[in-house]
Amino acid sequence: MTESPLLQVRLGNIAHGGHTVARHEGRVIFVRHGIPGELVSVRLTDSAPDAKFWRADVVEVHEASEHRVPHFWDAADALKHRDPVGGAEFGHISLEHQRELKARVAAEQFTRLAGLKAEDYNFPPVQAVAGADRWPGVAYPHVVLGGWLGPLGDERFSQQQAHEHRVDALGAFRHREQRDLRSGLHGH
Repeated sequence: MTESPLLQVRLGNIAHGGHTVARHEGRVIFVRHGIPGELVSVRLTDSAPDAKFWRADVVEVHEASEHRVPHFWDAADALKHRDPVGGAEFGHISLEHQRELKARVAAEQFTRLAGLKAEDYNFPPVQAVAGADRWPGVAYPHVVLGGWLGPLGDERFSQQQAHEHRVDALGAFRHREQRDLRSGLHGH
């Protein structure tokens, strides 16, 4: 397997799914783990020569956004891990800016999909819900070897890698407290 080259790009607009849009020699690249406006180096993760677009992960930040914060979940931090797990694509962005970016995506989709001007409909800002003082998270339990659903036999959880069919066991699950997830899966 050949090593994917690193490209240096300036990140553009936010896109659905926690990606930013970058361009390299006319090619669109959907980049995870970045913030619009940043100058970064990316590693291509999906770059077939005939593909309409490529995918990449940020591996180094040269000019950071003022909204960049330390990632709250080590296993999902692309600056620390070559194959970060999915599910925390905004974990490196301040909560306030996450909400602003999500509002931009919603407004853009409203315009593109519905053909209406979002600004004509006075979109309210994205706000936190009551009790959401922790990082939000979504857990997707997987059936894994041995028939376990959700927690693995040794109290670890599984997480699917982004855009892959591989499921990895996690030793430190930070989206939610493990006991909260266990009780929700088993009805305790």
